[in-house]
Amino acid sequence: MADEEERLLPIANMRRIMKGILPPSAKI
Repeated sequence: MADEEERLLPIANMRRIMKGILPPSAKI
């Protein structure tokens, strides 16, 4: 994996977690 991909993966995970926690009306 490239360094950029390793950096982006945690961010994508956080976005997925935030989406699950926040109501649908709150979009990131």
